[in-house]
Amino acid sequence: LVLFTFGCSCLLMHIGVYVNDLSNVVKIGTKVLFYITGVFYNLETRIPELGAAMNRYNPVASLLTSMRQSLIYSQAPMYKLLLLWFVISLLLSWLGVYTIYKEENSYIRSI
Repeated sequence: LVLFTFGCSCLLMHIGVYVNDLSNVVKIGTKVLFYITGVFYNLETRIPELGAAMNRYNPVASLLTSMRQSLIYSQAPMYKLLLLWFVISLLLSWLGVYTIYKEENSYIRSI
């Protein structure tokens, strides 16, 4: 979760230099992410039609579901899905750091 957040934050930081109202978009995006993550409820029992798909395609929901399975229900977490999101998080982090180092000279001009 930390690695995924770092990668997304690096990319948003790069975009935020050029877009003035990005904070409003991020506020709305985090509210939507909170509601489709299922922090206080289980997605698969609350929304049976979309719960499994939302757990697969939402990284925060899949991490929360894995934590819930291992801590509350004493089941093994979804290792393949966790590994997939770990690799995607590594790629996002690498892309974010690479973009920041590549474009750091143009940040001063745009500010």
